[in-house]
Amino acid sequence: MDAGTQDILGLIPAAGRAERLHGLPKYLLPLPDGFLLRTTVQRVKAVGADPMIAANDENYNLITRYAGVEPGVSVNVTKPAHGMPGTILNLIRFAYAGYRGYLCIMPDTYWSDKTLLPRMVDAMRSGADLVIGAFRAAPGQSAKLGMIDNAGGRLVIRDKPGVLSELILAWGVLLWQHPLLPFIDPDDPHMGDFINRVSMAGCRVDVVTAVGRFWDCGTFDEYAELIKVLTKRDRRGTRVS
Repeated sequence: MDAGTQDILGLIPAAGRAERLHGLPKYLLPLPDGFLLRTTVQRVKAVGADPMIAANDENYNLITRYAGVEPGVSVNVTKPAHGMPGTILNLIRFAYAGYRGYLCIMPDTYWSDKTLLPRMVDAMRSGADLVIGAFRAAPGQSAKLGMIDNAGGRLVIRDKPGVLSELILAWGVLLWQHPLLPFIDPDDPHMGDFINRVSMAGCRVDVVTAVGRFWDCGTFDEYAELIKVLTKRDRRGTRVS
C-alpha cells in the first residue's frame, strides 16, 4: 500500500446487527442533546479527522437519513466480514487507503473526557505507531471489554468475555499510522489481535488514559446509567457530563 497523503480517517463501524440490544440500532440511541452517532461524528470532526460510517445493506438508509445532516460525513456499505478487522480492512482497501492515520471508534460507546481524542492525535504526531485510548473499567466492565496487560514489559490485550479481570484499564479507541495496515488480519475476530500483533513487532504503542467514565451502550444497563448521568443537573443547572 502506498503511503498516505491525506491526514486522519475517522472510522465508525456501524455495520453490526446489534444482537445485544435485540436488533435496535445502538448508534441512534437518544441522548439529551441528540443521539449517540451524532456525538461520535462530532468528536471525530473536532480533531480534524474525516468521519466515515461503515453501514450494512439493512441500515444504510437509516444511517444516511440521520448522519447525512452532518456535512462532510461519508456513509459506505461494507461487504460482510468475519469480524471487525475484516470490516475495517475492506473499507480501507476499497476507497480509503490514502490516509496517514486511522482513528477507530465503536458507535455504541460514550466517554466523558473531551480531551481524549486530541491527546491521542498529539501522541501519534509525536511518533507513536499505535495509540490506544484507554479507560478505567467500572465494576463489571472487565468481563466484556478488552483489558490492557502491561505488566510483562510488552503490552498485551486480554479478552475473556464473561470473565471478570483484575486488570484496570480497558481499550476503547484506536489510532494508528498508515504503515500498520498490513498488521490487520481480516480473519481476526476482533481488533485486540491487531493490537497484540503490533506490540509484539516492537512498534511504538502509546496508551492515553481517559479521565472520567466510559459507557458501553451495547447493553441496556450501561445506556440507562449514561442517561441518568447526562440528565443530572448540578446546583447551577448545568448538565453533568
